[in-house]
Amino acid sequence: MLAAEVTIDSPDFGHLEPMVEATEVELAKAGVTEKPEVALADAGYWHQKQMESVVGRGMQVLIPPDSKKREGARPGWQGGYYAFMRRVLATERGGELYRKRQAMIEPVFGNTKFNRGFDRFR
Repeated sequence: MLAAEVTIDSPDFGHLEPMVEATEVELAKAGVTEKPEVALADAGYWHQKQMESVVGRGMQVLIPPDSKKREGARPGWQGGYYAFMRRVLATERGGELYRKRQAMIEPVFGNTKFNRGFDRFR
């Protein structure tokens, strides 16, 4: 994780592009001239227009269209970009990259929630 923002918004929808931009700003401040090659995010960040914008800037985006909490695809989320992303994530390379996100990012969220006492409210 290279950038973070605090908002009162509960869903992640609509935050992909701002987070990519914040990451690029933080990298530039740190003197890193290389641009990120891949943006990884969970299903809540699925925002097709923002995803296309990030891809248009030369960065690969890997976001599953389906949440693990849902069985099957969302109604109307078949074919097109949804099917393409499912195929990419099902490849060896796509799965390898996405698993890195789970191993690097999810523990940070879990530790933060646990240490702040949020797990007690489940």
